Amino acid sequence: MYTPSRLHTRERIILLGDSLILRASEDNEGFPRKFQKAYEGKADIITRGYPFGFSTSWFVYYLEAIIKQFFPQKQKTLWILAWGLCDMLCDPKTSEPYSSLEDYGQNYDRIIKMIRRYDPGAEIIILVPLPLDRERWNKNVNGKISEIGETIPCKGFEALPYERCMGYSKKAVTVAFRNNVVALDMMLHSDNWRTLLGSDGAHFSSKGHSEIFDNLTNLITLSLPKWRPTQLLGDNIEFDPFSVPPIRNCTKEDNYDEFLELRD
Repeated sequence: MYTPSRLHTRERIILLGDSLILRASEDNEGFPRKFQKAYEGKADIITRGYPFGFSTSWFVYYLEAIIKQFFPQKQKTLWILAWGLCDMLCDPKTSEPYSSLEDYGQNYDRIIKMIRRYDPGAEIIILVPLPLDRERWNKNVNGKISEIGETIPCKGFEALPYERCMGYSKKAVTVAFRNNVVALDMMLHSDNWRTLLGSDGAHFSSKGHSEIFDNLTNLITLSLPKWRPTQLLGDNIEFDPFSVPPIRNCTKEDNYDEFLELRD
């Protein structure tokens, strides 16, 4: 008689952020696609990026409703958060950033606390925002056509100067420190941060995607080694293509949750 074994639950990685994640997920060479390839059969990769102008101030307005969409779940989760690009853009109506520096920090705190409210064991990485290349933004994007060939509603939106952008980068690092989460600051891992940005001076270039992926995976290896692809079991750990599939006598009273195993 076949005695069923317990089934391991596949992990998941959630990439959550503003238009940086949205644009990256649309790119076949974007770092989310690289994660899908690296973790194939080991973890489900979920990308949730929001459109141009969707700053942390907008996100926290819908925060609980959005986070609840990921729960309940039986999967151990790694969250990679990328917020800041849209916060550093100036609203044409006020000529002020979509989120002040103080609001940006408080918003990020609220995002992390909400995730932990629903997922107390969550592992979190913050992708620290790069400064905007103001010159390239004003030259190639403001009121013009985007790289993907469609008009974007950016006429009149100004990018903050480098010095003010760096305030948001430093704030993200501070948020990571006080919330005991891991941060990746690409300013510390690149000889020229501008080469990581595409022609719009805001979203990643091909080189940016490649270096972001490499540095994220290195960071995982050093700081969250249990999340290395080679350390994850996947959900087919007992599958043998040379064996005949076992047969189980099922009844209406069978509770299939008993075959789901969650690791501590």
